[in-house]
Amino acid sequence: GLKESDKRKEFNLLRYEAIKDELLLLTVGIGAACTIYCVLVFSLEAGISYAFGVAFSWLYLQLLYRHADNLSKEDVPEVFLKKKVKK
Repeated sequence: GLKESDKRKEFNLLRYEAIKDELLLLTVGIGAACTIYCVLVFSLEAGISYAFGVAFSWLYLQLLYRHADNLSKEDVPEVFLKKKVKK
């Protein structure tokens, strides 16, 4: 069977993937709603402009995820790896 720490690692990884997907969905969902709002309230040009902003935000998130996923333990500063000492 899987060790407790391995189970927790797998669970946290799944949760991490779920959070990433949720953020992307929120970005697209809210972005789409605001784009429609811009088109209706302002103009088609404003809507298109806003949609480009949303698209770049989504792209940025993707690149950020790729970067974060490729980080290894060696990239993490020593200070973050130390066990916290309770005072």
